[in-house]
Amino acid sequence: MNISIIIVGAVIVFALAVLAYWTNRKQDRTKLQKDVKGATADPVESNKQNENSQETGPIRLSKENYIDHLFLDVVAFSYASGGAQGVGGEIIVITRDASIYSMNYVYGDMSIEMCIKVCPPLRYCISESFDVEVATFGWKSVYLGGGNCLMLEDSLYDRLREQIEDMPPYDLYGEWIDMVLNDIRTHLHDAG
Repeated sequence: MNISIIIVGAVIVFALAVLAYWTNRKQDRTKLQKDVKGATADPVESNKQNENSQETGPIRLSKENYIDHLFLDVVAFSYASGGAQGVGGEIIVITRDASIYSMNYVYGDMSIEMCIKVCPPLRYCISESFDVEVATFGWKSVYLGGGNCLMLEDSLYDRLREQIEDMPPYDLYGEWIDMVLNDIRTHLHDAG
């Protein structure tokens, strides 16, 4: 009986730590996303946008607004099974222009079909039951632990391979968004 209480307590502490971590990282990701978008904009226009913009997190999609975000140019996405650690059923999508989207097929009001319309690679990279991660041509699958999986476009995976292979899954779970956004920012500057 005492061991059960200890295990439940440990799970709760872990969940709270993950929540605190993601909350603290949100501001960093938002700033990085703004930096990436600003890197391709006209400097004068970029300054105007920075003065008038507010700190925001991922664009939250629902059945009311997903239609405005169909067929995104996805470079990376993660998905969580219904009982995964973190936010069960959440799908986080990052596009080539460093936009971040969040949708949920379990606890949100979107069906998996709606999610696939937003993130087309989702259809080909996973089984319908989300039990098996099967990467299709052009994508690599990375297990993030706790029922979470990351899918990366091949070229992005190749650039991040060393970092990914050196990092345990649970650490990668907390770092992958920043890694992808940093890579996008680096390649925008290299291309410019």
